[in-house]
Amino acid sequence: MEIIKINENAIKVILDKEECLNYDFIIDADLTERETTDSLNLLLCVIKEKTGIDMADRGLLVQVYIGNDDVSEIYICSTEGDEMYKDRVVPQSTKRISAIKSVFRFDSLEIMLSACKRLNTITCEGSSEVYYDEDKGKYYLVCQNISSKELRYSFMNEYSKQLKSPSFYYIKEHLKCLCNNNAISIFSNLA
Repeated sequence: MEIIKINENAIKVILDKEECLNYDFIIDADLTERETTDSLNLLLCVIKEKTGIDMADRGLLVQVYIGNDDVSEIYICSTEGDEMYKDRVVPQSTKRISAIKSVFRFDSLEIMLSACKRLNTITCEGSSEVYYDEDKGKYYLVCQNISSKELRYSFMNEYSKQLKSPSFYYIKEHLKCLCNNNAISIFSNLA
């Protein structure tokens, strides 16, 4: 673990792949708010122990970047005193800033089209994208705030395998993008 103090209100933490496994908020997008807070608080305690920097009782923005070289970077910034946030209510509990990205892998185009048709009937917010792996013949649907662990989306288990959200970064960099916006709506019309 490498901890870099950017300024009085911001730090950068670099973790290798094995260190990331200690913090669920980095590797598992399907956590409850309480689980996410507990996992992040664990990291904040380690940071305080190693550096003396205490950010636990502040309003925070947390950004997580998963690199292809098995290294993750976490930026933790205090929002207190920031003009951008002065009129906003910042919750006392720490929350991850980035929207949850869900990644679903499909074995064929037909199966993905059927899943998109069903998803389109459910009101879901957020963007959606589709990628294609030419080598393996697999399709990937990347969308925000949809989890097969939620009852209303549990049917996705019949159509696909849900992957861990950090796989999105690999998919985005290495696979062919077929649709980069409103994919659920567009592909549901093709079914």
